[in-house]
Amino acid sequence: APEWRNVNDPRRHITHHHLMQMSSGLAFREEYGADLPSDTIEMLWGAGKSDTAHFAAEKPLANGIGDVWSYSSGTSNILARACAQTIDRFGPDFEDFMRRELFEPIGMLSAIPKFDGAGTFIGSSFCFATPRDFARFGLFYLRDGVWEGRRILPEGWVDYARTPANAQTPGDVADEGRYGAHWWLDMFAPGSFSANGFEGQYTICVPDRDLVIVRHGKTPAEGKKQTQAWLADLVSCFPRTS
Repeated sequence: APEWRNVNDPRRHITHHHLMQMSSGLAFREEYGADLPSDTIEMLWGAGKSDTAHFAAEKPLANGIGDVWSYSSGTSNILARACAQTIDRFGPDFEDFMRRELFEPIGMLSAIPKFDGAGTFIGSSFCFATPRDFARFGLFYLRDGVWEGRRILPEGWVDYARTPANAQTPGDVADEGRYGAHWWLDMFAPGSFSANGFEGQYTICVPDRDLVIVRHGKTPAEGKKQTQAWLADLVSCFPRTS
């Protein structure tokens, strides 16, 4: 990250792995209530909206790098910028890359990714698609990143995504479950992994049932537990295939 290039900046030791597993150590207040101090809201709609990755990367260290797991949507935008930097494509050029390399090969044609003023994909929050197309994305991960015989993700990537974060402790898992590399783990059944949206959107992959479930909706925070319990019950209705 350009913000960390000074040789005396301890943040320069943050790796992509730390960011993937939400253990960068960066301070970030992941709050959504209107009356709470929130870096998330400020990043998406306030001072950080023109350059979400820069906003997140400017944060100081609050913990030792790799020592503490702390969910931070800002780290997703730092990673999205790193992807764009790697291929030197931003904004519409990066969207073309996403469509050519992922959306079109798996038939996810309704996807609408959103970008900030710096041309970074707002990977923390904004990619719209139909439930059927999110199901395609879930099936793509359920099939180890292979679609119709074509390997799109590197071999081993899905296993990495499902590996529990090293820094996560039992106290971290009370609300959502264990966390891997940008996927929630074991939340709806042992071995399941899921992409969880803020207001009750879920793409759930259950390998031992060969099952993908997508739920779109808008559920208030106080109803989240009930929705999650209902989805877990739904998963249990399907027989194990392995």
